[in-house]
Amino acid sequence: MRKLVVLALIAISILIFAKNEVYVNQTETGIRVVTRFREIEFDNNGNLRNVFLVVNQRTHIFESDGDGFNLLTPDGSEVTAVVSSFVEGEEIGSGVYSGDVSLTYVYDNGVKKTFTVKNVPDYLMIVNIETPDTLTLTLPRVWYESNDRMIMDYFISFAPKGKVLSLCKTSSSSVVGNEIEVVGKASVVSHMGPYKKIFLKKLFPEDYDLLIEQMKTIDGTSSWYDPVFYPLVWFFWWLFEITKNFGWTIIIFTIIVRFILYPLYHAQTKSLIKMRKLQPKVEAIRKKYKNAQKQQEELMKLYKEEKVNPAGGCLMLLVQLPVFFLLFAVIRYFQEEFAFGSRFLLWNDLSIGG
Repeated sequence: MRKLVVLALIAISILIFAKNEVYVNQTETGIRVVTRFREIEFDNNGNLRNVFLVVNQRTHIFESDGDGFNLLTPDGSEVTAVVSSFVEGEEIGSGVYSGDVSLTYVYDNGVKKTFTVKNVPDYLMIVNIETPDTLTLTLPRVWYESNDRMIMDYFISFAPKGKVLSLCKTSSSSVVGNEIEVVGKASVVSHMGPYKKIFLKKLFPEDYDLLIEQMKTIDGTSSWYDPVFYPLVWFFWWLFEITKNFGWTIIIFTIIVRFILYPLYHAQTKSLIKMRKLQPKVEAIRKKYKNAQKQQEELMKLYKEEKVNPAGGCLMLLVQLPVFFLLFAVIRYFQEEFAFGSRFLLWNDLSIGG
């Protein structure tokens, strides 16, 4: 079980030198916002252009095809005439922000669009629109239309490659394709990142069951090990809700798992002790019989008399290995949460080690 603790510490140390700061850079083609886990690019017309995940490696998950929260007039032309734009947030350095960052674009027809990139582990962004006229707002797709789902005021797009989810909760009850009609003030809650049920549970608790049922209708959203994996995920989260601290959660989780696996661990240890006691007799047989076949026959006879299975220890270890890998996957599942976790003993933040 020490291995599980080591693996847990490795999962935490993946993010050991990172900080929860947001970086905003002005480029020739627009504005780039870099958070702890995402890189988001906006073009000069005030539209979402590209999104990259930067958790373990830089992965391109979205490229706009006219669906980056673009505003369209009734005749289908795009609203592009930006009069002014500005960035708001708690700036602690040149282009460095400590919390949420808002990008506002004002157009010449009185239309205003604001993107608020939330500095949270849930890949969250809020899009607010103010318009005196009726316009159409496009919603981002991460895959083909066949993987679109519309239910109530939600738009869902899922990419099986990389298991990426783009989910938008709109202020409109009428979502047609990946478009909604807006007039006056409108707001869209956008979640775009790896598909994890815990995010949906946290962000949309009142509609969680409904959203999961919709996700089940899309190919590639589930895996064969989910019936075992997700009960462990929810158990880990339940422990966190009790302790309110991921450090204590990992410790308690590890102790409980160790207790459950103790019969296997005990059987492995018992088998190894028996084998160790038999070593003198095994060595005696190897010295006495030089013929390999005869030597093997005598060894098997010895194991039978002593009621020892020479592969028993290895067998018990092999049974435990898949469990260890699964538990490590459960801990890594919460790597975004670790980055924003609370103080644990001497550490203010488990993800930065201090």
